[in-house]
Amino acid sequence: MPRTATIYRVDDASCAERFGIEPRVLGGAPGVWRRLRAGLPGLYARGWEGWLAGDGWRMQVSTWRHLTPSSRGAVDSIQVDVQGEGDPLPQLVQLCQSQGWSLFDDESGCFVDLDDPAGMSWNGEPPPPTPQPRTLAMMLVPDALRRELARREIVLLDLDGPADLDRDSTIARFPLGHADDVRDRIEAVIPGLRWFGRRGRASRDGTRLDLHLRPHGLIDTLRVSVSGPDADAWLAALCEANGWSALEPARREFCYLHATAREAAPPLPANVIALFPGR
Repeated sequence: MPRTATIYRVDDASCAERFGIEPRVLGGAPGVWRRLRAGLPGLYARGWEGWLAGDGWRMQVSTWRHLTPSSRGAVDSIQVDVQGEGDPLPQLVQLCQSQGWSLFDDESGCFVDLDDPAGMSWNGEPPPPTPQPRTLAMMLVPDALRRELARREIVLLDLDGPADLDRDSTIARFPLGHADDVRDRIEAVIPGLRWFGRRGRASRDGTRLDLHLRPHGLIDTLRVSVSGPDADAWLAALCEANGWSALEPARREFCYLHATAREAAPPLPANVIALFPGR
């Protein structure tokens, strides 16, 4: 399962959580990459992206300045994407401690306590039988605000009628469309979306949307990540215009269900036998 975090430089992490993140510049891109290579031995970098593999995990880091990937000029954030079941958190914590940076847990919407990072939402340990104790920062931030700050993973689908997540192991759906058509549909609803190869990003008034879209072929489902106060409104506008629905896998619920997905399919004629009875 993919996991994400973002490295910032902020004056006060607890203040940033309560009043919004206003990151300071980490430095010029060449200097930031030198510090990343020193703190993450074995990191391979090219342009504005770098890759590092460890015990059961593969990490991709990318340097950004506002909405633009930054391989030259200033950098104000470092996005971290992790694949695999291993745990690269110790390396990230050590890196941030050595550089005076802060590590933001995109899933929980809180900064990680670098002196006690065990409460991070993806620390690689099996889920305990009882909820983990919250860090002090997490207790200071209301759940509603943490939900705004947290980066939520959303799957966009074109449902073929109502879906029962508790009963159905698979969800009946149509493809979203061909890659170029899906890209045009998203751009029509989300103005200001910028593309860098297969990666798209939009940000406005504290709300942000990120996605990866392959350049060719038929798109079955599309995973996007969103955060910010207007994230649900963006998802609703995107889905309403295209007949899609938005599933939030972490909560096992739809944050937006299109009208066509709420309507039950008409009964089959008497001379037709259903291949999947009860669906």
